[in-house]
Amino acid sequence: IEGHTSFNQYQKAFLVDLNENRLDSVNIESGNFSFRKSDNVTEPYALMVRLQENHAPYDWIEMPVFIENGTVAIEIGEYIHISGTSLNDALQEFLDSLQHSKDATKAKKDITMEEIEATFSEFFKQQILTNKDNALGKYIYREYGSNMKVTDRKQVRAQIGN
Repeated sequence: IEGHTSFNQYQKAFLVDLNENRLDSVNIESGNFSFRKSDNVTEPYALMVRLQENHAPYDWIEMPVFIENGTVAIEIGEYIHISGTSLNDALQEFLDSLQHSKDATKAKKDITMEEIEATFSEFFKQQILTNKDNALGKYIYREYGSNMKVTDRKQVRAQIGN
């Protein structure tokens, strides 16, 4: 993972699993940080890259990343960009689509809470089903599945199992 941030307040970068366990850490120097995994990844999986201040351990930001063979590039600033491997490219597409959906929802006048909930439930359902055979689908289900309507969650579970 090759990373860069334009946020100068962060001095440390961590790799954190989805259960909040810290796996690795490096100092951020001139906005740059990197993590290396030298063995072959047979089954891609999600982790979080967390940037944190040294003197304010509760001031942090994080970004999901998929660990798979190849080099991942992450830019964390006013805009976030991740690329370099197939799952991380797909993650960027998901995040862009999510932002587009949020912007479109905000732009609608007189939209009801039920319409917002239905829109995002459908969005997450489609994203999960599109990625049901890879680690991105599992990540979206884990992190966003609670935002889905019960009927959509049941449809997804019927197609992905568990």
